[in-house]
Amino acid sequence: MERGDVFGRRPNVVTAFDGEDTLVSIAPNARSLTVSLGAQDVLAGIDAVLADRQPQPDEVGEDELNEERGYDPNKRLYNDLTTMFAEMADGQMRTPFEYRFDGQEFFAEDGSAIRPIFDDSLADAERIVARNPLLGFEKRRRYHERAELSDMEAMARGEQGNTMIVVSDFPAELMGATEDVGGYNVTRRQTMLRVLVWRDGTLKMYSQTLDGSDRQALEAIYEFFGKEARPGELLGQRIHIELPDDAQDGLTDKLTNIYDTNLAARKGGNWHAGRPAEDGMVNTYDFVRAQHDLVQRAMTLHRSGRLNGDEIYNTMAAITCRLREFRSVVSTVDPDGYIAPSTYVSPLWNLEQELQLAGKEAREAGQTFSACGVSLGSSEEGSSSDQLASAGYGNKSESSADCVFISKKCPMCGTKNVRTLSTATFVKGSCGCFKKKVKTTT
Repeated sequence: MERGDVFGRRPNVVTAFDGEDTLVSIAPNARSLTVSLGAQDVLAGIDAVLADRQPQPDEVGEDELNEERGYDPNKRLYNDLTTMFAEMADGQMRTPFEYRFDGQEFFAEDGSAIRPIFDDSLADAERIVARNPLLGFEKRRRYHERAELSDMEAMARGEQGNTMIVVSDFPAELMGATEDVGGYNVTRRQTMLRVLVWRDGTLKMYSQTLDGSDRQALEAIYEFFGKEARPGELLGQRIHIELPDDAQDGLTDKLTNIYDTNLAARKGGNWHAGRPAEDGMVNTYDFVRAQHDLVQRAMTLHRSGRLNGDEIYNTMAAITCRLREFRSVVSTVDPDGYIAPSTYVSPLWNLEQELQLAGKEAREAGQTFSACGVSLGSSEEGSSSDQLASAGYGNKSESSADCVFISKKCPMCGTKNVRTLSTATFVKGSCGCFKKKVKTTT
């Protein structure tokens, strides 16, 4: 069970989540369905329509394939959105993800291969730089990250140590910037600390934000492993080491504490992940996953092509208000305890009204939300569509992008563990089978 499961669900909200907080597709192919008080009648009507529209012999429906191929687009969308919202939220974030290796490449928990993501990011960097030459450093950083994938594969083959630490520091080119750009928050200047552990055939990746990107505190992490950081960017200076299981456990906590201890020794006070301890204890990833109503709404909008910059901005504004309220309650009720985020943070009005009001207040205050290659501000709505498309959000459904994965079993010939390519129009397996996809309307 993941931590988000214990936070409970918001009252008076119709949700459809499985045991891993992944939205369940109640009505296959009904991308724009909004579940309301009359949901049973709506679902019955959709079921009747679907019963009359059976796939032809040379065609296959998108949802029909998912169970056979071992790829879960709902889980992929859920993970993408919750991590984006969590990184945009004003607080420290830690995310845990696992990847399996088939001897050639890694696959995420949703069943998709991750190498195409890294390859696509290199192509995206060209478009990013063309749109904003000030982000020319993105190409350099993307190549570092592609090399990181090669090291991950070497770990799985036993050619590197079983542990890798990556310090993805804030770009030096933006240290003097006064406005968020390209997904970089110039106020917080976060480093993304990644701890990758290979154990029992699985690669676990823990990502932890460290506010401030304090160079001396980051270099203390290298000193802990008996290494000296070279001048310049740290992203490409990966640390490889072989560790026993007990040393791998809790390593992310240990390195975060090293960063905070260095800050405290030089600046005084108490710190957590580079933030004042009083507001650093809430993991924004846990908090966002507890906001089931907002996450479900965003997923529904994405499927229907309506998740634009304004919607994401309003959603983040609402999350920000809820997080602020939660912190104020915790500080007065139990400042030293950990209280489930959804316990005290509850909307007092209709969700749509909450979103509109939160968005209005955030725009009037000039707030900007940045993460994952996207910076959305009160005056940036005009460019938000391009940013979202480049980052993989907005009016881009999961079926519009090519995806490589391993099918558990080919639905046509029965061959197991088939390397599969899924595009917007067809699915093709390494076994030689080929099927067209059914285009459905809603």
